[in-house]
Amino acid sequence: MLRSLILVPALLILATGGCSGSTAGSAPEVRASATGEPFVLAQGESVEVAGHALRFLDVVEDSRCPEGVTCVWEGRAKVRLSASTPQGLSATQVLTLPYAAMTDEDSAVWDVGGVVVELLDVLPMSGPDDPREVELRVTASAE
Repeated sequence: MLRSLILVPALLILATGGCSGSTAGSAPEVRASATGEPFVLAQGESVEVAGHALRFLDVVEDSRCPEGVTCVWEGRAKVRLSASTPQGLSATQVLTLPYAAMTDEDSAVWDVGGVVVELLDVLPMSGPDDPREVELRVTASAE
Protein backbone atom coordinates (compact mmCIF):
# COMPACT_ATOMS: atom_id res chain seq x y z
CA MET A 1 0.00 0.00 0.00
CA LEU A 2 2.82 2.43 0.90
CA ARG A 3 4.54 1.72 -2.40
CA SER A 4 1.27 2.55 -4.22
CA LEU A 5 0.99 5.83 -2.33
CA ILE A 6 4.52 6.73 -3.41
CA LEU A 7 4.24 5.54 -7.01
CA VAL A 8 0.98 7.34 -7.82
CA PRO A 9 2.41 10.86 -7.20
CA ALA A 10 5.61 9.87 -9.01
CA LEU A 11 3.62 8.70 -12.04
CA LEU A 12 1.58 11.90 -12.02
CA ILE A 13 4.78 13.94 -11.99
CA LEU A 14 6.11 11.93 -14.92
CA ALA A 15 2.84 12.26 -16.85
CA THR A 16 2.63 16.02 -16.41
CA GLY A 17 6.33 16.41 -17.20
CA GLY A 18 5.66 15.02 -20.67
CA CYS A 19 3.10 17.78 -21.34
CA SER A 20 5.63 20.60 -21.17
CA GLY A 21 7.06 21.86 -24.44
CA SER A 22 9.65 19.96 -26.42
CA THR A 23 13.26 20.25 -25.38
CA ALA A 24 16.06 20.87 -27.83
CA GLY A 25 19.48 19.30 -27.54
CA SER A 26 20.66 16.03 -26.12
CA ALA A 27 20.40 16.87 -22.40
CA PRO A 28 18.18 14.43 -20.48
CA GLU A 29 14.83 15.75 -19.33
CA VAL A 30 14.79 16.70 -15.64
CA ARG A 31 11.47 16.36 -13.85
CA ALA A 32 10.57 18.31 -10.71
CA SER A 33 9.62 17.03 -7.26
CA ALA A 34 8.36 18.67 -4.07
CA THR A 35 10.66 18.84 -1.07
CA GLY A 36 9.91 16.51 1.83
CA GLU A 37 7.92 14.04 -0.28
CA PRO A 38 9.47 10.61 -1.00
CA PHE A 39 9.85 9.82 -4.70
CA VAL A 40 11.30 7.05 -6.84
CA LEU A 41 14.11 7.71 -9.32
CA ALA A 42 15.14 5.17 -11.98
CA GLN A 43 18.80 4.57 -12.74
CA GLY A 44 20.01 7.33 -15.08
CA GLU A 45 17.00 9.55 -14.32
CA SER A 46 17.26 13.12 -12.99
CA VAL A 47 14.96 15.20 -10.81
CA GLU A 48 15.01 18.85 -9.78
CA VAL A 49 14.29 19.64 -6.14
CA ALA A 50 14.68 23.11 -4.61
CA GLY A 51 16.78 24.20 -7.59
CA HIS A 52 19.17 21.26 -7.28
CA ALA A 53 19.40 18.66 -10.06
CA LEU A 54 19.83 15.13 -8.65
CA ARG A 55 20.69 12.09 -10.77
CA PHE A 56 20.77 8.39 -9.84
CA LEU A 57 24.01 7.22 -11.50
CA ASP A 58 24.40 3.56 -10.51
CA VAL A 59 24.27 0.82 -7.89
CA VAL A 60 27.77 0.49 -6.40
CA GLU A 61 26.98 -2.58 -4.29
CA ASP A 62 23.94 -4.69 -3.49
CA SER A 63 24.73 -7.67 -1.29
CA ARG A 64 21.33 -7.79 0.43
CA CYS A 65 19.90 -11.20 1.14
CA PRO A 66 17.19 -12.07 -1.42
CA GLU A 67 13.67 -12.72 -0.15
CA GLY A 68 13.04 -16.35 0.83
CA VAL A 69 16.75 -17.11 1.37
CA THR A 70 18.50 -17.59 4.72
CA CYS A 71 21.73 -15.57 4.84
CA VAL A 72 24.55 -15.12 7.36
CA TRP A 73 24.11 -11.33 7.27
CA GLU A 74 21.52 -8.97 5.85
CA GLY A 75 23.90 -7.39 3.33
CA ARG A 76 23.92 -3.78 2.21
CA ALA A 77 23.10 -1.61 -0.77
CA LYS A 78 25.10 1.41 -1.93
CA VAL A 79 24.18 3.79 -4.73
CA ARG A 80 25.96 6.70 -6.40
CA LEU A 81 24.13 9.99 -6.92
CA SER A 82 25.22 13.24 -8.50
CA ALA A 83 23.96 16.72 -7.70
CA SER A 84 24.23 20.14 -9.32
CA THR A 85 23.44 23.28 -7.33
CA PRO A 86 21.86 26.48 -8.68
CA GLN A 87 25.30 28.09 -8.27
CA GLY A 88 26.74 25.64 -10.82
CA LEU A 89 28.61 23.40 -8.36
CA SER A 90 28.42 19.64 -8.88
CA ALA A 91 29.38 16.63 -6.80
CA THR A 92 28.85 12.88 -6.54
CA GLN A 93 28.20 10.86 -3.40
CA VAL A 94 27.76 7.20 -2.48
CA LEU A 95 24.81 6.64 -0.13
CA THR A 96 24.25 3.43 1.85
CA LEU A 97 20.80 2.04 2.58
CA PRO A 98 20.56 1.83 6.40
CA TYR A 99 21.37 -1.63 7.80
CA ALA A 100 22.19 -3.06 11.24
CA ALA A 101 26.00 -3.11 10.89
CA MET A 102 26.45 0.42 9.43
CA THR A 103 29.80 2.04 10.15
CA ASP A 104 30.78 5.71 10.40
CA GLU A 105 31.92 5.48 6.77
CA ASP A 106 28.37 4.61 5.65
CA SER A 107 25.71 7.29 5.33
CA ALA A 108 22.17 7.36 4.00
CA VAL A 109 22.08 11.17 4.13
CA TRP A 110 23.86 13.75 1.97
CA ASP A 111 23.75 17.52 2.54
CA VAL A 112 24.27 19.32 -0.77
CA GLY A 113 24.35 23.06 -0.16
CA GLY A 114 21.43 23.11 2.27
CA VAL A 115 19.43 20.45 0.44
CA VAL A 116 19.41 17.13 2.31
CA VAL A 117 19.08 13.92 0.27
CA GLU A 118 18.05 10.77 2.20
CA LEU A 119 18.19 7.27 0.70
CA LEU A 120 15.06 5.35 1.75
CA ASP A 121 15.18 2.21 -0.41
CA VAL A 122 16.87 0.49 -3.35
CA LEU A 123 14.46 -1.41 -5.59
CA PRO A 124 14.14 -4.24 -6.44
CA MET A 125 15.98 -6.57 -4.07
CA SER A 126 17.09 -8.97 -6.79
CA GLY A 127 19.68 -9.68 -9.48
CA PRO A 128 22.22 -7.18 -10.82
CA ASP A 129 20.73 -7.17 -14.34
CA ASP A 130 17.29 -6.00 -13.23
CA PRO A 131 16.35 -2.34 -13.81
CA ARG A 132 17.11 -0.44 -10.63
CA GLU A 133 15.35 2.40 -8.83
CA VAL A 134 16.02 4.32 -5.64
CA GLU A 135 13.49 5.86 -3.30
CA LEU A 136 14.68 9.22 -1.98
CA ARG A 137 13.41 11.99 0.27
CA VAL A 138 14.87 15.45 -0.27
CA THR A 139 14.38 18.35 2.12
CA ALA A 140 15.61 21.93 1.86
CA SER A 141 16.83 23.76 4.94
CA ALA A 142 15.28 27.14 5.73
CA GLU A 143 17.55 29.99 4.69
